[in-house]
Amino acid sequence: MTPEQSILNQLNISPRNVWEIGVGQPELCSSIAFIDLGVPVKLFEPFTPHYQRLNAVYGTKLNVEIYNVAILDIDGAVNLCLANECSWIEGVKSPAVHSSILTGSSLTNYPHDCVPGCRLSRFDYGQIDVLLVDTEGCEWKVISSMISRPKAIRLEMELGYPNKDQYRTPDEDKILEWLSRNGYRLAGRQADDSWFVK
Repeated sequence: MTPEQSILNQLNISPRNVWEIGVGQPELCSSIAFIDLGVPVKLFEPFTPHYQRLNAVYGTKLNVEIYNVAILDIDGAVNLCLANECSWIEGVKSPAVHSSILTGSSLTNYPHDCVPGCRLSRFDYGQIDVLLVDTEGCEWKVISSMISRPKAIRLEMELGYPNKDQYRTPDEDKILEWLSRNGYRLAGRQADDSWFVK
């Protein structure tokens, strides 16, 4: 059982429609178990080589749709910065950028890729049941245009900061206010992620 399945089982949630934003490589996909169970899954990955690998692995599955796009709060092309297995939108204070500041390393020499960006509302008509978001600092940009109110939302977001050097998700206050206003509560934590349920 995957960590995602375990948490959803504990919360007594049986997903019927799972969306994962910021998947990465196929072996990092958090939706694998749901795909294997036949649950309808939408995967969004802006980095084209990762998208191509996802398509090679999952593209023939009838319950999977894969999109090569960055989900943001704007429609239009954006620069995607790349470092090892990590990618982030240029100008966003991502965990990679935060770590480079702490270690004194430079991220200016990493390659950039121009990718299409659009709002989640372009795809979302109210059908999302479980939303999994790992967007390196763009979590607010993802949920700000969401039409659905999923039963469960997992955000890459560590809550509570014991020291000033720890990474804090950009727009965390907006995210928490949106979650509260829409009836969500913190249901659990999983590594760097926080789970919220209605």
